[in-house]
Amino acid sequence: MTPLLEMGRAGLSLLTFLFVMALLVLLFGRPVVGTAPFVMTVLVLVVSGTIGAVLMLAMRRAVRSRRIPVDPNEGEHHA
Repeated sequence: MTPLLEMGRAGLSLLTFLFVMALLVLLFGRPVVGTAPFVMTVLVLVVSGTIGAVLMLAMRRAVRSRRIPVDPNEGEHHA
């Protein structure tokens, strides 16, 4: 795996953590609608979800764009 993909996985893990924590705060902390904590929690949810989706698509595209050489003799079992 390339260092760029490893950094992408680490970033995706961090964004997933932020998304889950903000969701837990929203569900169990029950901030009052219209207050600063509510706005910040929703903002973190939206931003982390959006960046996570873009990062996931970029990582998928990077993996698919790599040219993996295919062995033409693969699958043949001749002695």
